Amino acid sequence: MVPVYKTLEELKASSPSRAHGLSEEDEERWRRAAINLMVTAGLTIRMDHCAVLTGLEFFHRFYAEHSMVTNDRFLMAMACMYLGAKIADFPKSSRDIIYGCVDAMCTTHEESSRLRNDSEWMKQTRQAINDAERALLYHLGFRFSWKPAPFTVINILKDKTSGGIGTFLDGYFENKPEEERGVLSTMCVHLANESAKIPLNLQYPPEAIAAVCIWLGMKLFKVTATPPALFDPKTGKAKQWYHMYGVENKDLEIIADQITGSVVGDAEAAHEIISGAVRVVKTEFINLNSNQQSGGGLLAPPPASAVGR
Repeated sequence: MVPVYKTLEELKASSPSRAHGLSEEDEERWRRAAINLMVTAGLTIRMDHCAVLTGLEFFHRFYAEHSMVTNDRFLMAMACMYLGAKIADFPKSSRDIIYGCVDAMCTTHEESSRLRNDSEWMKQTRQAINDAERALLYHLGFRFSWKPAPFTVINILKDKTSGGIGTFLDGYFENKPEEERGVLSTMCVHLANESAKIPLNLQYPPEAIAAVCIWLGMKLFKVTATPPALFDPKTGKAKQWYHMYGVENKDLEIIADQITGSVVGDAEAAHEIISGAVRVVKTEFINLNSNQQSGGGLLAPPPASAVGR
């Protein structure tokens, strides 16, 4: 089944939680609290990273069509972790997940120990997780095909084909300390991890999110060179490397705004950070196509004799 993506505005307008009277600010705060619980508990019980990312994916998909007011977000967070671990083939028992979440939520060791040792409460909570997992499975329609953006970032960075970003970075870092490229790669993966905490997966495919994470990482890392533009024979115009992954120039600002807002925790500050970089990209893109139309530069189409070689 082909996934149906919505804009952020469409997601907000169709939010079941908003329909039940939850404000936009409270919905975001409730979502963030549940997401942080999943991430913290996952680290506590040493849950596989892919399993945690899969659980986050399920959480966003569930609450796109169900209300947080009528469906306990913390219980569903545990169910998403439980199912995500199974799908990622690194299963964790519901008891381990409860322990991890209890430790993350309780402010004192005594409170955590009291809940851990309450056999009746543990029994009821484990049954509630099983029931919530069943509801989640039916919501997902038993469809689990998904590629986490952080792993997609790694695959794109390894692209050594002509015009691939991996080929460009090989040349850029050729005479630089080896660890610099490692820092850039880590930064891009970190941004992709942040993207999993917000409902970007409901707006764009993982390849597009990953490509923008790399673009944003290169901007923050201050990569001074610009990847060579590619000639698109269908349109007769230049295209940037990220266009290969379904990212249009307008998508750069939309996706990068949300990721940066997740990192810095301030949407307005994030917009100021990103808008300047996007303006530069738009100017570069216009200039590139102007050069191509005048017949100069690397953007000119290959001669007819070279086609098909």
